[in-house]
Amino acid sequence: MQWLLYPPEQNIYYHCAGSICMQPDITVLGAGVNGTSTALALTLLGYNTQIVADQFAYEEQHRDPRFSSAYGAGAILPYSVGMDSLDETFEESQTVFRLLEELSVLGVRKNDHYWIDEEGRGPSNAPKYLDGFRKVESPNALPRRTGSEHVTDFTAEMLFADMPTYMEGLYRLYQAAGGSIRKRTVTRTDLTEMPGLLINCTGLRSPELFEDSAPYHAARGHLVTAQRAPIPKLDGTMISYSYSVAGDRKGVYCFPRMDGIVMGGTHQSVPYRPDEKPCFPPLNEPTTKIGGTEVPKRIVELNAELLAQLGVDVERSDLEVSIGYRPLRDPEGDGVRVELAEESCGPVVHNYGHGGAGISVSWGCAISVARLVREAIGDREVPPAPVSRPAPLLPLYRTLTKHICE
Repeated sequence: MQWLLYPPEQNIYYHCAGSICMQPDITVLGAGVNGTSTALALTLLGYNTQIVADQFAYEEQHRDPRFSSAYGAGAILPYSVGMDSLDETFEESQTVFRLLEELSVLGVRKNDHYWIDEEGRGPSNAPKYLDGFRKVESPNALPRRTGSEHVTDFTAEMLFADMPTYMEGLYRLYQAAGGSIRKRTVTRTDLTEMPGLLINCTGLRSPELFEDSAPYHAARGHLVTAQRAPIPKLDGTMISYSYSVAGDRKGVYCFPRMDGIVMGGTHQSVPYRPDEKPCFPPLNEPTTKIGGTEVPKRIVELNAELLAQLGVDVERSDLEVSIGYRPLRDPEGDGVRVELAEESCGPVVHNYGHGGAGISVSWGCAISVARLVREAIGDREVPPAPVSRPAPLLPLYRTLTKHICE
């Protein structure tokens, strides 16, 4: 990653434009997908913003599983999340992702995704959120598990973000818009010295910094990346798939991206406390080890069987394992927290607890946060369209201001 970072020891909170230095209106805590999307939206609205964080996605030295944005598979479809306004929030996110896909920027793409289901039920969320969801009438070319019977197939066009490309591009775009990034670890005692209105996008670190009576969980997920593996195709067109096995419903998925194929997945949720390491139970299924790390055997073996039918031999690829923890807030209650609250350090806008939908609802949550910021500290005069900035900023500016300001 080669974006600009202020040195950690340079503990001065000022953003300089030309010869004019201004104290930030807003400090965004957290540099994951939600923190960076929120900071970019607010910068385009005319606020002077900075991101303060101690971790950034896909840094070479980064291995902290609590930083979930570094472990996302990248499917733009919400799951494992509670949120009162989920439908509206996801639709607003979809609007931005559709724009990015149309512009062919930040590694956002669209392809046919297939749900291959041995029990014929299909996904619960896709029919609601994806246009063109339908049953496949002639599924003969789709892969099957050995011994499976009565398999039913469904398909729809789905958006994906190639996460390493997406996050690096998002950091660059934020700085091109005028935002600044500072690498620093923040504790509770530091909060009062942060300039401007605070936006809390710290994910699993949020309970370390702010009180919240709602239950918090860490949801562990395993990914296996087949480095430089060929892209799975059907009739010459790139595809992705999710496969559900009859009985235990422990299936797998496969998403292509620029560095290979991402295969998953798992979801193990346990209560999370900031002063304790999450204690996950053993995987209750056959496992295998890749590079000394234990993963469910089905992720490798079932995907290898299915991909072989599509002409892809993943066993010839270098396999890498990554394990991340999704920040899952109040799964049986209010879920994601997007609200303006009065904290001991002053007013704070919270935006955390997105579970398995962090990337999927990121732009919708950024839009919601921007509305709360306008309520908390007032409007800024929306700056002129950034015609001289990188190409994606102008259409993104227009889309976000339309949603936020109208």
